[in-house]
Amino acid sequence: MVLLAGVMTFTACSDDETTYTAPAKLELKSADAFFEAAGGTGAIVVNSSEAITATSNADWLTVSVSGNTVSLNVAANDNLEGRSTNVILKTATASSEVNISQRGVIYGIATDGKLEISDLPGTYKIDIDHTSNVSVTSLADWLTASFDNATNKVVITAADNSTLEQREGKVAIATGNVRDTLVVVQNPMVFSVSTNSLQIADNGENTVSFVIKHSKPLQFVKDAEWISLDMKSETDTVVTVTVPANEAAVMRNAHIYVKSGEAIESILVSQYDFAAQVPGYYYLWYLSSKDNKWHYYPAAMSSELMMFGLTDEVIMSVPVSVDAENQVVKAGPSTSYMGAYGNYFIYLAFLTDANTWTGYTGKGYSVGEYIIEEYEGAVGEYFSFGGTYGKNQSEIIAWMLRAMGAEGMSEENNLGNLAILYYPELEKDNAPAEARGASKVRTFRGHTGTPAGDSELQYVLR
Repeated sequence: MVLLAGVMTFTACSDDETTYTAPAKLELKSADAFFEAAGGTGAIVVNSSEAITATSNADWLTVSVSGNTVSLNVAANDNLEGRSTNVILKTATASSEVNISQRGVIYGIATDGKLEISDLPGTYKIDIDHTSNVSVTSLADWLTASFDNATNKVVITAADNSTLEQREGKVAIATGNVRDTLVVVQNPMVFSVSTNSLQIADNGENTVSFVIKHSKPLQFVKDAEWISLDMKSETDTVVTVTVPANEAAVMRNAHIYVKSGEAIESILVSQYDFAAQVPGYYYLWYLSSKDNKWHYYPAAMSSELMMFGLTDEVIMSVPVSVDAENQVVKAGPSTSYMGAYGNYFIYLAFLTDANTWTGYTGKGYSVGEYIIEEYEGAVGEYFSFGGTYGKNQSEIIAWMLRAMGAEGMSEENNLGNLAILYYPELEKDNAPAEARGASKVRTFRGHTGTPAGDSELQYVLR
């Protein structure tokens, strides 16, 4: 035990033993540890009697030492994300680390990225949150844009939209490294006329009117002295047109041109005696289910009868009645005898959009609405036939030429359809004969088609 005690004593006194002592912690008196995105300067103050060194590994933070004060210089942070780094402080006997953090750019605009505005000129101010300088640039020639530092708003001024087209422009917004685009959508100007044709079916003195919806001032021009205008503006503008008696007793036409902004609308004013306009030569146009093209039959109409050439030798007739008060011609009734085709007896029937027809005893009528229109400078007239039939008042969409094997329209005599004329229209033949080809016609409304001929007739009956 004595020897062991001696060994232990020797070991304890060996010169090879070392003991680790941790460096002392530097005492900090104060530290600026948080900076806004704009950056700036700050300081760390240390309580030490020894010389101090300070280092930073971040390129956005520079440090310098003067006595016990470490000066901090923080660059602006132009990104949305925040950032942080450590400043390492050392003396001969002590050390410490101080974490320095900086906020990222703050950006927000009081809109969802789109600004919808009216067609009128105006200035719009939009709130914006930011921590860096803001620059604003318009990318559209009809927009100006700027940033108002005093009110912290993006200011956008839009020019007047004097067209009927909606338009879009963009405004670029930049703050720090943040880039944003604001889309400005400007509505088209308001401008619509309730009609493009005023039909006065009376040769006496008359007054008619139409309505204009608009957001811009209006200008009017008329090309005839026999019409006069009077306007009354409320929510919309009501234009009253007065015409004197038509002593010539033949149809006369004039125009009213209405301008608003860059748009112009034309209203055709026609004065006539409706009953006198009905008789004349026509094209009976229809859409063929065989080739889905328009074809025509030459036709003529009086105040009581409409006739058309089914072939060069076969003429069909349809009874008509003139309703001058409502400016319509009624064709029918259904079950009317139209004429003979070879050994067959042809009767009139009407097909509806409900796939029903007027049958063997029905007495429906197809109603032709009288319309005057202008196409490529030519004024033309036509009757667009429709009407309704049945307890559900289904729309009439076609005339059916029903063939019977014996006189009388009945189920026993029925052989089927000789022809089906979809969406029939009677367009008045006002063009000179030499302007029409024998095999093709182009009418004032742009219809181009060929004569129906035998090929349009149902094969079973040929």
